[in-house]
Amino acid sequence: MTDIPSISGKLTRQNQVVSATLPADMIRENMSGYRVAGLRNLVAGPSKNSRSQFVNSIEITPGVLYSESISEIQLRIANLTGETKDFALMIDLEYILGYRSESLDLAATRITEQCQRLFLAQGLQPVLASDLHLQRNPGYAQRIFLVAEPENTQNLLTSMLRAENLPLLTQITPREFDVQRTDPNDIQQHKIASLITYLTSTDIPAHSGINTQGIPVQAHRLRPQTAADVENLPSDCGEKADCVIDLRALPANDQRLHQKALQTLRAMTQAPTRIFVAKQQLPDMLLPDDPVYGAYFDEMIFRTQTKLDPTPISLGERTALQQDAAHAWKYILQREHPMTGLCPTTVFSAGERSYLHQQATMWDVGSLLFGLDSGLRLNLLGESDFEARVRRVIGTLPAVSLQGMSLPPSVIATNTGRALKQEFNSCDCARLLSAFRHLMRYPGLQDLIARKLAGWDLADTIVDDAPQNVGTRRKTSTFASHCSHYSRRAFGHFGVEHNSPYLPRNTDWPVADQRMSVLMQAADIGVLGAEPLLLEHVEFGDAPDSGYLARVLFTQQWLHYMNTGQLTATSEAPVNRAPWFIYEGLNLLSDQTRWNIDLVAGRRQYRDGELKNQFSMLNSKAAYLWHATQPNAYTQAMITRIREGMESAENGFAPGLYHSTGRPDVGFADLNTNAVILQAICFRLGV
Repeated sequence: MTDIPSISGKLTRQNQVVSATLPADMIRENMSGYRVAGLRNLVAGPSKNSRSQFVNSIEITPGVLYSESISEIQLRIANLTGETKDFALMIDLEYILGYRSESLDLAATRITEQCQRLFLAQGLQPVLASDLHLQRNPGYAQRIFLVAEPENTQNLLTSMLRAENLPLLTQITPREFDVQRTDPNDIQQHKIASLITYLTSTDIPAHSGINTQGIPVQAHRLRPQTAADVENLPSDCGEKADCVIDLRALPANDQRLHQKALQTLRAMTQAPTRIFVAKQQLPDMLLPDDPVYGAYFDEMIFRTQTKLDPTPISLGERTALQQDAAHAWKYILQREHPMTGLCPTTVFSAGERSYLHQQATMWDVGSLLFGLDSGLRLNLLGESDFEARVRRVIGTLPAVSLQGMSLPPSVIATNTGRALKQEFNSCDCARLLSAFRHLMRYPGLQDLIARKLAGWDLADTIVDDAPQNVGTRRKTSTFASHCSHYSRRAFGHFGVEHNSPYLPRNTDWPVADQRMSVLMQAADIGVLGAEPLLLEHVEFGDAPDSGYLARVLFTQQWLHYMNTGQLTATSEAPVNRAPWFIYEGLNLLSDQTRWNIDLVAGRRQYRDGELKNQFSMLNSKAAYLWHATQPNAYTQAMITRIREGMESAENGFAPGLYHSTGRPDVGFADLNTNAVILQAICFRLGV
């Protein structure tokens, strides 16, 4: 366990341990643990789903003088000494009267020292609230991490210790990951190897816990070298603080010293509150039982250990991608409406009949414009035909009057261009604006796009730095959306600025805290898929925050494949039966259901887990986006699987291959899938 360090003021940085105290009115109900301020927070207790709860809480209230506050602490602790439950002690020095701000540090030190003496007198074990998150089963037990050299003929100490069944931590070299071999044990071995490295690094921290790099570390380390060091191990180790005992500095050929070390360690194992930690226990012992931190840790270690080197494009792949592009182009070529230039957004062919969904959102229109541009760049469409069709599409777009604003409607008819809904959708409009930005490179289209934009009051849709959906009577913020960061860049290009939930709350925080903050924001929003994360990368270039989330998502997809052998690429997709549209992605808030589906339809019959599993798929456009942005053996395997599963598709690519059957919906295709695949192929080919 870790002794309580001195607390000073409202925000303290104690040797790479950050503790933030927030006023009560700033702490939302769902804030807990290190989620409140990046990685660590002193005040907040364990999360609601933690296996250990703070049942009692002692809080020093505002307006209490220092001399009285200690008496209050003593009284409240005395009332709790007969109970076995944990309790939290919260002291906000900012509200303890009688001290000037320059005296708070001294006051904090005195209060902490007196509390520690009181704890010892009452037989209590002080633990930082953040430290409880470092244990999956909180409770008092001293943990010993015994580090030794790997077994070899030059050093027999390790063999002697193993013969006594003492758990040892020795450096291991896991197998490199291979897309042709899936073994869940490989993942565990990589985690264990990383944790052993952290425990034995040469930089010894002043405090145990999670440091500013987001790495679990242990401060109390012993490195015996002499007989006296070995003899003093029990006293130097103590009985409370967790301890790393590194035996690698002992002389390799001193058998007498080895025997003494064995006897000493054997005696230390007899303490009932002491645990010698085995390799396989390290993840449970050192990593917080928190799925958000789990995603952070996975990305951190597998970014450096997963050997998925970028694959250069070969002549064979170039030919295959050109063929894929021709297949996707079928949809845009065959389904054009001669008057509007638009396409139906889905097509379902059954026998000689085709069922067309002739309604398009502004997202669909943006995708179509990107698809037409891709057709030109891939030599599937001539320049004159390209410009003529783009002009028809943009010229068709109407405007509706909403609360005194002229805006593009959320849905239009693809055969007439008529507005079908009196509302404006901010996220969908962002896709259209991104397409406009891209098309402005063509001189013949610049005036047309400028005139269209001049007729829309887009700046008026931003309220309090947040994008809004607009109806006939009210505006609704769409800030808490995975689309906001993409929207920020699309609107921002045309001078309409707004904020994004992906931006860290405080850029002065360490990078690990900023990333945990971004992960928590993303987790609160909902499942995380490839769109618009990867569309942002393709259309605007990588960005630190959305780029980080993309790496987290890719890491979890890769680990899922290593665990199950199932290729995974998630995104939104239409389906040819109720509920008609799904959002599939990474659930950052659960280890048990890492992959989940959000359904647009809110009716009860679509909330059943088994029914939702029917719609889980290897998403076609997500697979091509991943291969475009991260070309490697794994993403190549994804698009190969999509390609093979859709050879006979007549309308272009289907939205995906269902995991339950390995097949697509026969005869079903959609505009977004094929347009995005064309866009991704252009990016991969560099055209």
